[in-house]
Amino acid sequence: MSRLEDSIMEMRHHFIYGRAKAEREKSLREVALNNPIVLDQNKPMGVYLDRIGLPKVETEVRGLDKDRFNLFAREYFGFVLWDNLLTKFRESVDIDKEKKRIDVFLERISCLDGYKAKTIEDYARVIKNSRDAFLEAYIKYVQTGEVGNFIENLEVPFIMIEYSIKKFKGMLNNNSFFAIIAEHNETISNSSYRAINNIVCSRINGDISMNVATEPDSWKTYYGMNGQLAEYVHDYGVIELDNSLNEHIKKLKMKYEDTNEE
Repeated sequence: MSRLEDSIMEMRHHFIYGRAKAEREKSLREVALNNPIVLDQNKPMGVYLDRIGLPKVETEVRGLDKDRFNLFAREYFGFVLWDNLLTKFRESVDIDKEKKRIDVFLERISCLDGYKAKTIEDYARVIKNSRDAFLEAYIKYVQTGEVGNFIENLEVPFIMIEYSIKKFKGMLNNNSFFAIIAEHNETISNSSYRAINNIVCSRINGDISMNVATEPDSWKTYYGMNGQLAEYVHDYGVIELDNSLNEHIKKLKMKYEDTNEE
């Protein structure tokens, strides 16, 4: 196990800083690949996300609701995460062989989200539909100020990811955690930064450890949706792939000193 993999597979949230995106992505995908979803063992599992947030969309519409943006971002990221977990599960295990435990899981998860799926593929389809619906509704809202009644048409309209993951781990009979590797390779909406920071600020790392890979000056805010600040050491650790974080801190210091000159 490499030092990078060893750090990521800790039960702790991290920000991973590095500028070489292609190298970074390759290394992080390998970490996730080396840590598959496993049954009946208490071993951590890695999941790589190459999409993490709603896109930044320009608009001339005024008076848009911040709380609505937060709802879109929170639910979208929840569905993205859940979709990726279900995908990796289906890639990692023999679905036919594990049909009995999957059927029990689908019954239990239906009590949480209200949809009784016939198969794990059916359930994954519904989750993807919800993910895409929130993305489309967000773009429509930004561009027109209108939302419509899209939620009424969804088989699973909301995701309570912290509870869903506990049921998922129960099915796996694995009491460890998921190391979520979130690749930040494009500008996302401010509300999406806040939605991800919410998880970093939370004490959910017994089930999920968030590992956000980004350039130091590209992550726009460390505040969550309720104004809480994700704090280094207290809430997350830092993994440095190169010297970019030190360079960024030096620039900030120089900028601060310039603004305080007589």
